[in-house]
Amino acid sequence: MKTFNELLCFVIVLVAGCNNSSDPIEKDPDPPDYIVINEDFASGVRVEVCAEDSVKIGYTNLFIALFDSVSNSRLDDVTISVEPVMHMAMHSHSAPNEGVGKQLINGYWPCSIIFIMAGDWELHIQFTNNANQQTGNIILPISVSPSGLVKKVTGTDSISYFITMIEPRDPEVGLNTFKITIHIKQSMMLFPPVEDLKVEMTPSMPSMGHGSPNNEDPVHDLNGHYVGKVNFTMTGDWRIDLKMTRDSIIITETHFDLMLD
Repeated sequence: MKTFNELLCFVIVLVAGCNNSSDPIEKDPDPPDYIVINEDFASGVRVEVCAEDSVKIGYTNLFIALFDSVSNSRLDDVTISVEPVMHMAMHSHSAPNEGVGKQLINGYWPCSIIFIMAGDWELHIQFTNNANQQTGNIILPISVSPSGLVKKVTGTDSISYFITMIEPRDPEVGLNTFKITIHIKQSMMLFPPVEDLKVEMTPSMPSMGHGSPNNEDPVHDLNGHYVGKVNFTMTGDWRIDLKMTRDSIIITETHFDLMLD
């Protein structure tokens, strides 16, 4: 009996020691549900560019990861810059680009770009591996499909404005977040955000001849993002008219059409 009791005490101590370990097992975050848009190698590094869905005209979240081309291990101590470029017959141009953000917990670097035209684009990526100061450049082709999410309009100040609807992407009956960005074309390669406009929003149903109550005009939040609320009272076709003013002077007007199922 003494031998049995001693063995039982040993097992209890062993189990308790395992349960009270000061080094808990850390689980890797679930792999992101991204689509690989393109990848290639440069300077001993594999560069991978992903997206949440197929790339269309509009506000696009891209995700970049770098890997050692030999070991395939992820590189975390890197510096990355990105520029979108489209080549036309007589010239090349870029697009509004919010740059590369901080690395996410899943290991990817986010990058938000507003593609303003459908067609074949290039993503010019420059990187530095800070561990060995190795630099590299890579150009990845990206195909962009059409959408109605970006409107190019000429303002009363003769400046080209790009108004992009970010939300709602999946509109529902009721109150929806309404978010747009506004950028201007400063040059073929520079599209800075506009932060000083007043936006008036008027939703309506052209087929029914009525609007909706309780809407909130979008106001500037950060980096050319304007956020408000739009109320859809029923399913069907909706039009959101936007009027942008500066110092009570109308700068430009446009609209977005939505269909609620």
